[in-house]
Amino acid sequence: LGGRGFNVLVLSFPQASMENGKLSLLYNGNAVSSFAPQVPALLAQLRSGFATRRRIQISIGGWGNTPTFAAIRSAGVPAFVRRLTEDVIVPLGLDGIDLDLEPQKGDLENWIAAHREYGKILVDLTNEYKRVHPTHLVTHAPISPIAAEIYMKPASIPDLKGNLLQATRTPQ
Repeated sequence: LGGRGFNVLVLSFPQASMENGKLSLLYNGNAVSSFAPQVPALLAQLRSGFATRRRIQISIGGWGNTPTFAAIRSAGVPAFVRRLTEDVIVPLGLDGIDLDLEPQKGDLENWIAAHREYGKILVDLTNEYKRVHPTHLVTHAPISPIAAEIYMKPASIPDLKGNLLQATRTPQ
């Protein structure tokens, strides 16, 4: 992988669901838990290959995976973050999350609709995760036309004052 050029690795894209109050993560149709104990050992080996420690995040969502955000909403953000922490973040030794909210279809209206539908969850998840893990990274993966529309302009997201950038800013 080389010694320079990046400082964060992102594991992409498990899909989340809540079943009987328990977080279930699938990766290519397989339960993430089925990869243990190999995955933590492999991640430790990967980290040890660099002179400077690399951070490792997990990206939640991805193209067409809005059901992940529906699972977060149905479980409640604090319960989801707690379960994610217990089942994924701590066992894998991760350093943060990437939130990749993408719609089921690709035109601009569908992108805006997905953020209108789940934007408040994105904000609440960002803020709750940072409350629980203040030293961890939280990143979002919007596409550029959407970023300008929803991160900088006043959002058309119910129950959100201002824009996404303001709503997820960590107080200094």
